[in-house]
Amino acid sequence: MGKRETRCALREAAEASRGAPPGPPKDSYNGLFASAGVDPFHPLACAHPVCRNEQINNLLCRVWHYFDHVIIEDELTPWIIHYWDPVCECHKCQAPLEELVDKVAVLLNIKTLGAEELFRFVEKPRVAFLNNDPPQKNLDRLYSSLTELTGRLAPQLFSEGSLESKKAGRKTKVYFDHPDLPRSGIGTFPNKGFEIEVAGREVLQDLLFNLVLDARAANSCGIPIGVGSEWSLYQRWLKTLDLTEAKIQDAPESIAFNLRLPALDNIPIKDLIKLRRNEGDAFIKFRQAIKTAMTERMNQGNCGQKIANEIERDVIEPQLANIRQRLASSQKSLRKKVGVSFGVGSIATIVGALVGHIPFTLAVGAAALSGAVLSNNATINRYVEETRDISLENMYFLWKAQQLHPKVLA
Repeated sequence: MGKRETRCALREAAEASRGAPPGPPKDSYNGLFASAGVDPFHPLACAHPVCRNEQINNLLCRVWHYFDHVIIEDELTPWIIHYWDPVCECHKCQAPLEELVDKVAVLLNIKTLGAEELFRFVEKPRVAFLNNDPPQKNLDRLYSSLTELTGRLAPQLFSEGSLESKKAGRKTKVYFDHPDLPRSGIGTFPNKGFEIEVAGREVLQDLLFNLVLDARAANSCGIPIGVGSEWSLYQRWLKTLDLTEAKIQDAPESIAFNLRLPALDNIPIKDLIKLRRNEGDAFIKFRQAIKTAMTERMNQGNCGQKIANEIERDVIEPQLANIRQRLASSQKSLRKKVGVSFGVGSIATIVGALVGHIPFTLAVGAAALSGAVLSNNATINRYVEETRDISLENMYFLWKAQQLHPKVLA
């Protein structure tokens, strides 16, 4: 297929993909709607491919252990449809090709990590307006509705932060910095009639508009919105400005998003995603246990980060310690009982098999050659039963994840 045909086929695929429903696929859907500080394709995120790949890795570290899908911005489809001419061969029309390559490279990185099934790409404005392709007037109307609210917020926010301007030719750039924002809010305005307070309110209104659009889209999907911890101003607005139609900030999904698993910090996210795929039943059992623990604590009146901390301290760590203790005790007993008649290699074969590294039947066959299996059959059976019981524990999946790189336990 020639270059022009390839470009046209890409355009046709982009137009066809817009018909796909972006909402939750089922009732049991554990979803998260990614906003600022979470979505690598968010309008307020750095667009450099290196930064985006880093943001993707950070996002996966916060969602792989619980979520089925994370909704993030689909910037590629509207970009291909509205800003790229696949037919015209002139340099001006084909110059954006490098930008297209950068966008695709980031998506290929997601596929390399094995994480493509975790992400659902949507055009957020379409979702915010009931999955219809919103005319610009709808977006303009939503933006204008925030004028009064922005005016009320501006004095306090400007006093907490700083508002600066810098001339650049016939225009002036305005920078709004705030201690609860990780990066400046920026706007560009004509020099004629420029007033820094007016321009500052417009920059503030842009920041508020992006959050409201995300909150509205999250509501239409019926899932919580996820905001990066460094975007404290957005988190404050979500709690105090009643931007959401449903109280979804204290949903189990929001708590799971804040849950940390420090014991797995040194394990590559690619390996964890692969384990989740290969150990599906154990993962589902682990996730259900986490969800039950979160729900119980929510019913007791606790909320947010406090619940996440309690689950780490009172649920995950004690159960992992119990699994490690039981395995160590069983292995010690096995070595003590069969250590005289089994060679070191035979013991290693059996122990390795019983914790799931090779099929047990093969290990028994190998050990039988030493002539010791029959005489120690009861001991081995107890070990098999113990390891089988451990594999049914709620935190077995997490323990299994730790074994990907046992050195992290040292």
